Parts: sequence; C-alpha cells; structure tokens
Amino acid sequence: MVDKSGNLAVATGSGLGGWFRGASPRDRQLVFDPNETEVEYYQYSIENERFFPDGDVTKGSDARHNNVPDDFPGVPPLISVSPKKNAQVDAIQKPGVAGKFIPREIRETPAHIARWRGWSEVLFAGAYGEMLKKTEFFMNNIIKRGEVLPHWKIDSSDQVTGRYSFGQQAYPPIAKLLIQNPKDFGGSSGAPINTSDMLKISPCWYPVHALGYNFLQSNAITAIIITKRIRGIVIGYQKCGFKCSEVILVTHSMGGLLARALMHPRYGNMLNDKSVKILGIYHNVMPTLGAASAYKRMRFGFKEKSGPINTLEAQILGIDGEHATAILANAPAPLEMLPSMAYGQEWIKVVDATDKLLWSWPRGKDSALESIYLQPENAWWRMTNPSWVNPANIPSKKGGGINNVMRRLKDASELLKEIEQIFHPNTYASYCASKEFLSYGEITFKVTEGLEIKNSSDPEKIIPSPNKWQLLTDDAKGNLTVQAGTRVLKLKLQPPNSTGDETVPSDRSAKHIPGEKFSHGAKSENGYEHQNSYSHPHVLASMLYSIVQIAKKAEWK
Repeated sequence: MVDKSGNLAVATGSGLGGWFRGASPRDRQLVFDPNETEVEYYQYSIENERFFPDGDVTKGSDARHNNVPDDFPGVPPLISVSPKKNAQVDAIQKPGVAGKFIPREIRETPAHIARWRGWSEVLFAGAYGEMLKKTEFFMNNIIKRGEVLPHWKIDSSDQVTGRYSFGQQAYPPIAKLLIQNPKDFGGSSGAPINTSDMLKISPCWYPVHALGYNFLQSNAITAIIITKRIRGIVIGYQKCGFKCSEVILVTHSMGGLLARALMHPRYGNMLNDKSVKILGIYHNVMPTLGAASAYKRMRFGFKEKSGPINTLEAQILGIDGEHATAILANAPAPLEMLPSMAYGQEWIKVVDATDKLLWSWPRGKDSALESIYLQPENAWWRMTNPSWVNPANIPSKKGGGINNVMRRLKDASELLKEIEQIFHPNTYASYCASKEFLSYGEITFKVTEGLEIKNSSDPEKIIPSPNKWQLLTDDAKGNLTVQAGTRVLKLKLQPPNSTGDETVPSDRSAKHIPGEKFSHGAKSENGYEHQNSYSHPHVLASMLYSIVQIAKKAEWK
C-alpha cells in the first residue's frame, strides 16, 4: 500500500521489517492511517492499442511491483510467452515480414502478466505466491490431447501407490493427495476426484487473479471496491472475446469476511448480480465469528512465543499493547475480527490460583460490545486504553481520538451482525484445529497475588466481585494490578489453550461454517500457522478439490 501522497506505506516486496521494527506508536499510527493509504495497483503504458512494456508508466509500475521479479519464469500455458507468440510476425513494425521474433521491448513477459493479474498486490514471496502459482498450474494443466494429465489421475497400472512417477509431474505432494479420498486431507465427506470430473471442467481456462485490498479499511467499504474490480476483470475478458460470466472466490483469513460482505445486499450484492455469477467460495482459516486473539493483540501486543524469530515478528507487528493499539484501534478492519455476538458468552475470564472461576464476560444476554469493548478506562477487563489510541494527535475530524474508536467499534459490531448468516450456498472451507498451534479461544486472567486470606477473622477476607475491581496498572504485556476493596491484586494473562492456528480458535469460530469443511491439525504434521496456511499441502489439496467441485456447477454446454 502507499499513502495518498505517493510514499510507500507497506511494501509487498519487502514485508513489514526494517524500519518498522523500531517504529514508535506515533509513527505506526501515521503510517497506517486508513484514511491516508490505498492499494498500489499495477499500471502500464499502451502504444498502438497494445501493452507497451518500455513505456514510462509500465517501467515505473514494474519498479514498485518487483516482488514479482523481472525474471519470474511464469506458469505455462497462460503466464508465459509461448514459442508461437515469439515467432509471430512483428506486424506493428514490418507487416508481412515473416520469421521474426517479437522484440522484447514490445512484448510482455511472465512477470508483466502476473503483475497485471494482481499477484504483486500480495506478499508474493511467501505462502500467497506459492498458492497462486500452484493453483494456476493445476487448473490450467488439466488435459493434453484429450487425456487427463498425470497430476490429476490415478495410474491403474501401479498397484502399490496408484501414483504416476513423480518425475512426470510437478508438485508431487499435492498431486498425491488429490487422487485420494478427501477424508485423507481433512474432508468430512465427498468422493475422490476422477477422470470424468476433470474432463467435464477442462473446456475452459482458469486464469488466477489476486485482489489485494486495504486491510485497514472497513470490509464494508472494501466489499464495494472489490465487487467493482471483479466485474471489471470479467468485462475485460469479455471484451477480448472470451465467454466469461462466472467466478470462483478463494479467501484467506479476514478475506473470508470480505467475501461475505460483498455478497450482502448493502455492499457488493454479488449474490444477486445478473452479469457476474459467483459459482462458489473456498475459505481458509476464516475468523467466522471473530477471534479473541484480536482483543489480546490490541491490548497486549503480538508477542506470544519466546525465541528470536517470534520476538522479531512481534516487534514488527506490535511488541506490546501500546504499539499495537496505535494501529488497530484506528483501523476498522482489524476491529471487525473481534468476537461477535455469535462467538458466545464468557470468553474473558478471571480465575484464582487454583483455576477456580471468579467472573466472566460477556454474561447472560450481554454483548461483548457493551460489556467489554466500550467499557471505560478504569474497568480492568476493558480492551481499549484511551492513552494509547492517538499518539500522533490526529484531530477528531480526521478520525483521531477515543470517541472515533468507540464509533468504529460500534460499526464493526454492526457489520459482523449483518454478515453473520451470509454464506454462499456453495461454500467450501478449511481450518486448523491443532494442539500444536494453540489459539486464544478465551482470554483468561489468573490472580497471582493478593487473594490470600491470613485467618478467618481477617476483615479483608471479603473481596468485592471482579466486575467491581478497578484497574491500577497495565504494563501492556499482560500483567495488571487492580484495586479490589482494600486489597491490591496482581493478575497475569494466561497462554492460549484452544485448538487452532495460533490466531483463529477452531471450536469458538473457525468451524462454524456451512457447507463442506476440511479440518486439519488432528495429527501434528497436518497443523499449520495462520499466516502461512497456504504453504501446507493439505490446505492446497483441499482448495484444489473444492475448486473442482465448484467448477462442476458451471453451465457447461
């Protein structure tokens, strides 16, 4: 993303390291101001009604989108410069002269095509890039000369593995999974992919586009923007003479909430679109009902594991509550990942030294919005510290200050309520339910000091209920002191204890999706961390399986 003056805010090529590791809360708020940032789309020059790679606009855009490197080899057949195209006549300069290659300066490269497809709008060097390349490969290499290619079918002559020689195919770990029963890679039901399936869906291309979006801006606003972009892509193919009116959406994390918003009548309204039909959606690690980690990270920062790499990541994202709040409290989209009403009750708890429950929030019919998010500064369980929300002193009329934070929290709660029941009728999803990657399904504070009763006649043995304790100190890292009557108690945030992917808890949130689901992580080797989920073969296999099932629903004639 760039700020609207043209300066780089987030470089998709270099990640979020470097300078940002030591950035102050003030600098973080200024750099990640959702009102001053926008997605940097790939732009290019046109000459003689053709893409012109040597134009100034193209070269400038290439320099900013070099996370897809200039020497990117491509993914044949669509993201490549084919031998046939290389040998075409240079009709622009010398009509009628045969046998010449199109000069490089007027020809697109695989990097240009990938950038135009939006691949440089995401963190291409990591799991997203691998997912894009593998999806492009598998979905556009289905048949050759009328025969289904080896990576999509079983070799009946191999009685041992049923698998073609690994030397004959790309990505053998994924190909090996794809021929198996979906239950072998986390599915709850369904039949294995067969040759008939692949022949049915093979008479078309599946160009894979990435749609980067402003992850600070509300998903309600972004849904409108992404809807327009999807329609624009479809119209672009139609203008080039392709029959194109159906799309398949693949999401990751908060992108799932965005996809649900773009189907809502108030936002994208794409379920009722007459010109573009969403055939189906595959979600991965979606915070379906929210995630308690959003509360934890805003209040106490992103440090959740020991070790130098984990510390470095936390320093980049927000080492403590003060550094994290400067961004998260001022950005609508992260607030839309907080637990919604449907997340359930009693997900913030306080226990004594023996783990006996003393109190919990929300209770009864209370909402998290009223009982947690909007609580005043001295309510010790509250999420937002007013002193941390506006270190850059941004004026109220431009979105700064605690009153605007409270408004954003109310808006986030309203959006989550609106999309609570919004799912595509042809939904597939995967999530991680691993004990190796525990998540904050609940936030638990333990009283570590101050509750001890010296003797039965001690007048201080009567302690007010925890909802009446007053906050005294908060170190922004999970350690609190509170006033409980005449006593001062010390509280400590406990580690996560819910199965998940280190961000989204499976039981409280991720699994609450209608449709066909793939649950991963029951075996330690099949679990994965939230951000890198698309690097895991089981996720990629479940995604490709789902795309095939969705594609079968198209109007094949």
